[in-house]
Amino acid sequence: MNINGEHNDPSVIRAKLCWYVLRKFEIPAPRSNHVELYINENYFGLYINVEHIDEEFVLSRA
Repeated sequence: MNINGEHNDPSVIRAKLCWYVLRKFEIPAPRSNHVELYINENYFGLYINVEHIDEEFVLSRA
């Protein structure tokens, strides 16, 4: 699990939207989704969970 804080993007949507568009055009891009992060019942904010790019990712897109 890769959690991105997107601290430079107040909307927390730019990277997610980019990956979504790339996938729609059938360009290999990681899957992603928004998550609300809680640790020990303490809310830490909205983040983006991004698929790890590794050999498994490459093989699944071949």
